[in-house]
Amino acid sequence: MNVEIRRIAAWARKNGWNVYDTRNGYTHFRDPRGNWVTYYPATPSRPRARMEQLLGELNKAGLRWPPASSSGRRSRRRRGD
Repeated sequence: MNVEIRRIAAWARKNGWNVYDTRNGYTHFRDPRGNWVTYYPATPSRPRARMEQLLGELNKAGLRWPPASSSGRRSRRRRGD
């Protein structure tokens, strides 16, 4: 698992997601309800494109990346989002 995936996996686990690695090197992501969302291969052929796809799929499923800064969270509380 590369460094960027480790950060995303740690953030997902902190938010109640189930993240696990298979013997083949794939990192799988499941949402807090247990629904399978996506995976990231150990050696993607196009790493940058695959990372963008992974982040888009996680975003759609409700995991925001990058984590909001404290000022961003504060402004959302004021707006009511």
